[in-house]
Amino acid sequence: MRIWQTRASVLSPFCGIVLASAISHEAASFELDKFSLATSYCSNFKNAIKLSEDRTILCFDGPITSDRDIAAFYDLKQNGFFVVRSPGGFAPVGIILSNILLEKKATVVVYDYCLSACASYFLIASSATYVAKNTVVAWHGGPPSIYCGTGDIERMQKSYRDTPPPQGSPPPEVVCKTGELSYAFFKQRGIDERHIHKPQTPYTKKMFDMAVRETPNKRNIFWMWTHKITEITSSPK
Repeated sequence: MRIWQTRASVLSPFCGIVLASAISHEAASFELDKFSLATSYCSNFKNAIKLSEDRTILCFDGPITSDRDIAAFYDLKQNGFFVVRSPGGFAPVGIILSNILLEKKATVVVYDYCLSACASYFLIASSATYVAKNTVVAWHGGPPSIYCGTGDIERMQKSYRDTPPPQGSPPPEVVCKTGELSYAFFKQRGIDERHIHKPQTPYTKKMFDMAVRETPNKRNIFWMWTHKITEITSSPK
């Protein structure tokens, strides 16, 4: 889990910071100020994608869907900040947007909550991530690997016409590439993807399986990196 170790840099009011001895207290305070200012700026834009006037901060608040205007992702300056609060959404869209952030060498700042596709992809989109104190980061299982054969896309398009999918669903050709996109995403970052499909410890997995058996809507049950299971019955506000 090489990349996860590099991502343990979290500042207070971000928590769990590990600083090299060569970094001065003044430099650490300056970094803290930058993250706090970026988070404070983005907290003003709920359920929106907002790029700061100087194009150094990109705010993302709300679900990950294919019908949102993502032009700001391309306009973000190199080495800028990506500040996110999201209940998750569609995996292939999250992967595509995360790859843009990687190209931009953006620093990811997560606050309040980051669930599902947000935790699976935005959290590790680029080379550095900072998680604000008391933020909930949780998974409930990765996307199914869908590989489409000859004629599958056409059949899916017809199904979409007959029974419209949820608003913001990605088009059939993107859905068919979900497995391929996810595999390439984790391979490029040198990370094993097992953590998005099941809890990390036998105890957490046992508790997760127990909670799933007792809950009608299985996708409401999330696990965190530590020994914690939680049920989320509606999208966070």
